[in-house]
Amino acid sequence: METAREFMKNCRKVGIKVHGDFVIGLPGETNETINRTIEFAKDLDCETIQVSLAHAMPGTELYDQMSAQGFLRMEAPADSGGHQLPHVEYPT
Repeated sequence: METAREFMKNCRKVGIKVHGDFVIGLPGETNETINRTIEFAKDLDCETIQVSLAHAMPGTELYDQMSAQGFLRMEAPADSGGHQLPHVEYPT
């Protein structure tokens, strides 16, 4: 996290605009960790941000783990237009 803060500081010094990309919903995520991510994103104060849900792509370790645990809601990772669909659903 300190590396990201230092990066932002250096980018501001030289006028580089930063787009922050954050992922929530990985295994072990809680309301508390989501809130910490939100606060961290606000603290960084990037020019733009994107927040995505964790996405288990076929052939990845996350996909295999979510499939084995029965956490995949559907098999299709995207709709016909190529838009990512949320498909990981934890029991909690």
